[in-house]
Amino acid sequence: MLMTFAQSLSETSLHSWVVSQAWLWPTLEVTHFFGLTLLIGGLLVVDLRVLGFAAFSPLLATYRLLPIVLVGFGLNLTTGVLFVFGDPFRYAANIGFQ
Repeated sequence: MLMTFAQSLSETSLHSWVVSQAWLWPTLEVTHFFGLTLLIGGLLVVDLRVLGFAAFSPLLATYRLLPIVLVGFGLNLTTGVLFVFGDPFRYAANIGFQ
């Protein structure tokens, strides 16, 4: 079933675009890593605050990190979808995606 879905993804114009641009895959990897840094970094500060380790940090300052965390999530979601479109068979065969 996943291989059928991967086959349909590989026939899209988005797949063709991702595969045809030599610069796109490395750019997506850098953007994905940057988004992951924003996501994990922001959540780490919030989690430390909740656990009491960063009690010196005001609650409002911690709350202001939420947009940064959401930007990181959005970057990871977008680049992750483009990764799947770029190489659907690799991700369909990966046990982590089944």
